[in-house]
Amino acid sequence: MLRALLYERHDSLARSRIEAEVSRAQIPERGIASIDRCLTDSDLPTQTDAEAVGVSVRQLQRAFALAGTTPTDYLLEKRFEKACQMLSGREKDAEPMLVSSIAYVCGFNDVSYFNRQFRRFFGCAPGQFDTRTG
Repeated sequence: MLRALLYERHDSLARSRIEAEVSRAQIPERGIASIDRCLTDSDLPTQTDAEAVGVSVRQLQRAFALAGTTPTDYLLEKRFEKACQMLSGREKDAEPMLVSSIAYVCGFNDVSYFNRQFRRFFGCAPGQFDTRTG
């Protein structure tokens, strides 16, 4: 329960911080919405994000930099949000999912990359996430 509240608070703060900075930089809300819609697209280059918003890649990068992140890190955060929900619900589902399946569903082509980045974000392996935080 505490984990869920902390995670929800972190996500809410991160999203509102990015939305405020992106708005301040004159980039429409649809930029973040575009990234949010493409979470499972394993090949989502920054160029595609910028085109969806109608700005240059550099403008998009600057807008995210104002919020203290990058488009890539924002995308990773959103993918990991989904992965954490799936990892936390593994035991409750009728069909438990392997970490590798969760990685693919969340838009990662490479399970090793998923594991490395997950460890970078959360300080533990994906398989340890539920037991460590629950």
